[in-house]
Amino acid sequence: MTASEQSESAVHLEVSVGNEALEGGRTVVQLDERGRVDVLSKLEGADARRAEAKLDPERASQMIRTAGGSLAAAREGKRYGLPDEPRYHFVIGEREREQSFDVWRSDLLQHPELKRILQELQEVVDEQVEGEILL
Repeated sequence: MTASEQSESAVHLEVSVGNEALEGGRTVVQLDERGRVDVLSKLEGADARRAEAKLDPERASQMIRTAGGSLAAAREGKRYGLPDEPRYHFVIGEREREQSFDVWRSDLLQHPELKRILQELQEVVDEQVEGEILL
């Protein structure tokens, strides 16, 4: 198995938020079970920003399991967001068996485990790009 095949088959968590056409752009953070963190931020009309980081593999796996455990509860809340409210899109699993769900920022109070994951990912991103990319 090649490194790219291993990367594609690894259990991962992907969180995306924003819109390329709006202020702040779109940010996508991918975390795999080996602790690799890839960040991509795009703003229409500007060059994309990329960053990479590394987390402890045990902590990364725990974050992925925690987000997966929040899947059912997060899917229950189906409401419209507030004007300009960010909505986080979570994708969890392996490439062949991914599951996804969305959570409005104001609903994170009902999902403290997801809020902690987002905060931790933001801290990792900040270490690499000094606050220039926001989740």
